[in-house]
Amino acid sequence: MDSAVGMDGTEQYPSNDASEPGMSARPRILVVDDDRLVRELACDLLLEEGYPVEMALGAGQALEMLRHASPGHFHLVVLDLYMPGMSGQEALPEILALCPDIKVILMSALDADSDIKSLLRPGRVGFICKTRFFDSFVPKVRQMLSEP
Repeated sequence: MDSAVGMDGTEQYPSNDASEPGMSARPRILVVDDDRLVRELACDLLLEEGYPVEMALGAGQALEMLRHASPGHFHLVVLDLYMPGMSGQEALPEILALCPDIKVILMSALDADSDIKSLLRPGRVGFICKTRFFDSFVPKVRQMLSEP
């Protein structure tokens, strides 16, 4: 996948955005994971589905991007729960407070335990296990974006 690094250090990927007349806008997705391979795989799958995608290397960078984005710029955040520095679990309340309409998919290599389940909010915060990533990622994105 070809990417360019923006002035703020974020990786930017070409997207099927609604910049051309007649194209409908697709929901923009922010992928947050410290693992480069997971980030790139998630972005590849989303781009194949036609979603505009941006990436952050960690939760702190994601929060900065959300703070500086115009309201409604992002529709969904795909957030790894366990990262160095600020974890996804620590960032989640800030993300939800910053962007009241945004939806979040939490990701972990572990199955959802009681701590993870306590973070879930139907229609707002979902979860996928990375061990079932190929089967569940795109369907979960579609489900989250289709719910009111």
